[in-house]
Amino acid sequence: MTARRVVRWALVSVVFGGTLFLIAGRTDLPKLWMFAGLMSAMLLTAVALIPEETTRERLKKQQTADPVVLALIRIFFLTTIVVGAADVGRLHLADDVPMTVSVVALLVSALALAFAFSAVRVNRFFMPAVRIQSERGHRVVDAGPYRLVRHPGYVAMLLFAPASALAMGSWLAFLPGLACGLTFVFRARGEDRFLLANLDGYREYAARTRYRMIPGLWCMMLFALALPAVAQDTTGARPRPFTEGGQYDRPYLARLAGRTAIGGYAEAHARLARVDGVTDEFGFQALRFNLFTATQVSDIVRIGAEIEFEEGGREIKLEYAAIDVAVHPVLTLRAGMLLVPLGRFNLAHDSPRNEFSDRPLVSTDLLGVALSEPGLGAFGLFGLKGAGRITYEVYAVNGFHDGLIEQSPDGTRIPMGRGNFEDNNNSPSFAGRVAWSPRVGTEFGVSGHVGAYNVFSLDGNTVDERRDVSIGALDAETSVLGVKVMGEVALVSVDVPPGLQGIYATHQRGAYLQAVRPFGRGLVRTMPSSYFAVGLRLDAVDFDSRLAGDSRRQATIGFNFRPTSDTAIKLDYLRGESRDRFNNASARAEFQLSVATYF
Repeated sequence: MTARRVVRWALVSVVFGGTLFLIAGRTDLPKLWMFAGLMSAMLLTAVALIPEETTRERLKKQQTADPVVLALIRIFFLTTIVVGAADVGRLHLADDVPMTVSVVALLVSALALAFAFSAVRVNRFFMPAVRIQSERGHRVVDAGPYRLVRHPGYVAMLLFAPASALAMGSWLAFLPGLACGLTFVFRARGEDRFLLANLDGYREYAARTRYRMIPGLWCMMLFALALPAVAQDTTGARPRPFTEGGQYDRPYLARLAGRTAIGGYAEAHARLARVDGVTDEFGFQALRFNLFTATQVSDIVRIGAEIEFEEGGREIKLEYAAIDVAVHPVLTLRAGMLLVPLGRFNLAHDSPRNEFSDRPLVSTDLLGVALSEPGLGAFGLFGLKGAGRITYEVYAVNGFHDGLIEQSPDGTRIPMGRGNFEDNNNSPSFAGRVAWSPRVGTEFGVSGHVGAYNVFSLDGNTVDERRDVSIGALDAETSVLGVKVMGEVALVSVDVPPGLQGIYATHQRGAYLQAVRPFGRGLVRTMPSSYFAVGLRLDAVDFDSRLAGDSRRQATIGFNFRPTSDTAIKLDYLRGESRDRFNNASARAEFQLSVATYF
């Protein structure tokens, strides 16, 4: 270890520690001192163990195969450090992490960094950029931690990023820390594919070393960081539900008797539909009958479930069944059959809440609402000033199966890939949503779902190229002059086998926008809680954004009467147009009368 490297270590330690306390605005913060000390000590360890040649190469500017992912990692990690220091020193929004949790997180951080340094020490090709280092004789390294997993550095950072937030003492910083860690999971998948295709010997190495990042283990270790914080009831009544209209914001919950509540909703439709001037549908449907249960098992554990009977019992499914363990308002663990946080409508799609008879096209035809999957993860909220807050949900789930192509004669259809109850490819997908609500009634959310849908490996042998489906969505709702406005936009990208491209879509998109104006509250004197509403919804779905056709557009005008807020009588008129893959148009007009109620 040269004197120059020691001076560099001292300078970096002083700058890093000084920046932390400058952001915090004060120095009487024991947790921040411990974290700064840990970082200085681990940096000194790196200086002593990592060859200087490797350090010099890592500092060079290099092109990478995934510049966007690398930029996200850096942004998330920087945000974690800045938000953590600012929260414990200035903001105090969620800085009540118990000292025990911070100490455990500090130890996890130290172990994670030590694991990462051991990988850097044995692998001279360990660089920030994903590329083949031909000029340095790039080859496969299978020594040290690489005997255990193919990406030990990413395993370490998966643990270190969120643990560093808790070590500093901020629940608020845990959110970008978790996002940073999960981005490393995403990067490991992409890098694995890149190396399989471009690095000699890597395919054989992957066959010998089964795990990329030890699936499942990281979830348990990450969640274990917060378990010592369970010391109080955090599931009591809150001013606002986590998701308005969601699983724990239903009328029957207010009538809880004992520990268990039972309720549900029913929905019936009558419709007259004409396609190109010919009657296509004229009849009645007992569309849905759903049963809910919710049980408060203890102060920190609750379980909810929902069973849906569709079309008179023709289809029966368990739509939701999840166990929640509340650690803290910013962290609740959830496992079971989950409603995937992909857009807001999937989380709050009950018919009595919906102002129109039908659900939006982007939700039903593009995303497959109601979308449920077995999974495990966490959700939580961070309170802001006034009534503002930030909420998040993040889960590992089974994902979609290849039915989205193989069982869909009409082209790529995401809903045909639902029902992957036993993961078909032993490769979990990831879904999550982050939402900002500056005040009650206004919310802006961003969500996503990414993972493989095909079987690409059997018994450790690669049988096909990995093919992913990636979905992103934006949603928003607010009120303007008494008009409730809400909408959602979704983009879909599917890795389609080369032989099927042009027949099956690789890119899809959809959106809806609606505005509803309530009026006439108490106008019916015998029903003092009653009111009316008039609304307009615009829907658009493009099943292949690379084609002029294969799309649907429609507009719906609705008029509702609600005897109470739990019951809706809806009359809708719909006009729309659909186009096939050859861009042939078909016009549709439809009258809908429906009744929906909670019970």
